[in-house]
Amino acid sequence: MAGVLLQATVPVLADVSPESLAARVFAAECETLPRAIARIAKGLLP
Repeated sequence: MAGVLLQATVPVLADVSPESLAARVFAAECETLPRAIARIAKGLLP
């Protein structure tokens, strides 16, 4: 079983709604997933 392959940070601001936080997390995932796939394809990640 693999551990964390790539991780992004999304700050939780005091005045953020659950919906806007979810949108920011999704945006971070959209950036991080292609980077992780590229690194796996290059043999840089398990």
